[in-house]
Amino acid sequence: MLKKSSIILILVIIAIIGVIVIINKNKTPAVIGKKTITIADPRPISAALLYVAIEKNIFAKFGVDVKLLPVQTGDEALKAIVGKSADIAIAAVTPYAFLAINKPEMKIFATIAESSDSQIIANKSKGITSPTDLRGKKIGYAKTTISELGLEKILQANGMQRGDVQWINLKPLVMPTALMSGEIDAYSAWEPHLANGAKVLGGKAIILTVPKNTYTWQTNLVADESYINSNKDTLENFIKALIETEKFVLENKEESINIAANHVNIPADILKSIWSKFELKINLRDDLNDIIKENLIWANDRREIKSNELPDSTTLVNRSILGYAKKY
Repeated sequence: MLKKSSIILILVIIAIIGVIVIINKNKTPAVIGKKTITIADPRPISAALLYVAIEKNIFAKFGVDVKLLPVQTGDEALKAIVGKSADIAIAAVTPYAFLAINKPEMKIFATIAESSDSQIIANKSKGITSPTDLRGKKIGYAKTTISELGLEKILQANGMQRGDVQWINLKPLVMPTALMSGEIDAYSAWEPHLANGAKVLGGKAIILTVPKNTYTWQTNLVADESYINSNKDTLENFIKALIETEKFVLENKEESINIAANHVNIPADILKSIWSKFELKINLRDDLNDIIKENLIWANDRREIKSNELPDSTTLVNRSILGYAKKY
């Protein structure tokens, strides 16, 4: 017969095994020491998953401490990771393409949202009531961003070319004031800059909506390949937290809208009215390489010094982090 001490030892071992099984089943990492990630953030609504994950302490649950570095555009966010003032940049494919031509070591490792919200807001007192009225007008845009490509796509969809309008390069934050003062007649931007412009211009504002398939863009997370390779565990937990946040947002729409509205400085009721423009989902599209390739060609055509050889778009997406995190 087994001695009493042996029986107790066996019971203790069984209990320990049970705890391990439960932990593995839940698949939530034990927080030994938080790893800090600094993200260059142009504060787009499409980054709502990040804001909710911070506010609801979901990143902390997965052992990650996220710091946001405010910038105005995806282009500025990308410059921040090149300059090492941030670890990750939030950027659409368009500004990323301009960077990747010379710095292919910068990789997209996740998409956090998709949207077709890049539109044009105009001053009706300038005789603009439809996209075709933009011909000959002064239009504000942010160079090397989706604002530029989106405007070009909208012009093409309405039978116009780039030379049919006057292009005025502006920072997104000053666009509403420039529209109000008459410096420009309209501007191409993304939310919340459209809503902010409508608020400033009041009854004179008109949003020129376009068919959803005119231009759809992705909000991506970008980092140096060396950073990705050196921080795989941290980034996997970071993505796992975003996947959990995705579920939270679906189940808590009103609360998520309020959190995002506070981060991007837009009234919650206005954000609620445009929330459906955004698909907040952690993924990497199968055709993302093709989208990048198209943007590389477009970006190179607009560079002062064109590159004779573009990077292979199939090498610009790192799918390993998301692949491991999706197993969570």
